[in-house]
Amino acid sequence: MKIKNLFICVFLAAGCASTNTVPNIPTFGDSSTELIVNWDVGSTNIICKYSGPQKPYTGGNDVSLKYALTFYKVIDGNLTKFDEVDVYETVLSIYPLRMFASQNTNRLLVVTSGPSNIRETIFQFKDGKITDISGGTSNKAPEILYDSNGDEMILLTEVEHVIDGNESTDAFKTIILKWNGQKYLQYGPFPEGMRLDKAKELLKK
Repeated sequence: MKIKNLFICVFLAAGCASTNTVPNIPTFGDSSTELIVNWDVGSTNIICKYSGPQKPYTGGNDVSLKYALTFYKVIDGNLTKFDEVDVYETVLSIYPLRMFASQNTNRLLVVTSGPSNIRETIFQFKDGKITDISGGTSNKAPEILYDSNGDEMILLTEVEHVIDGNESTDAFKTIILKWNGQKYLQYGPFPEGMRLDKAKELLKK
């Protein structure tokens, strides 16, 4: 199926991180550092460092390892830490939401692996702060689609358990998160096989 003005990027959630890094970023001496990602936000250059595991986190009867996303601004070649986010699942990929390497974006997609699904969290850098603005869960790797303006749609496909009498069947459904320049609008769920047709329709909105 050919979709006009639509560019597709698919994550391979195989326990490896995005390769969206640059060669000349600082080296951290911390042995817990697992991934460093360069994130250009307009005139601000941000380094996102994923490290872990940190100390165990105990929530109720559950015990899990705590990881960290640490954010630094690059000012005159020096790193200044300005925010940190705790993560309680293993990070698979960190990806600035841009179609081209030269494109600036204030949104960052972090994909983590939970006990039974994949979790997608979208962070935004605005007014000097990191904020969690959207996300969801899926059973398959998320797909990122870009329109001709470079604005993204994120497709999240999750299994839906359907009970029919004594039989239980699994059907995959997809929701679409579409960036409209100010926020994400959610569409769906749609049958997985119709997701690209629905994405094409959303290009016209």
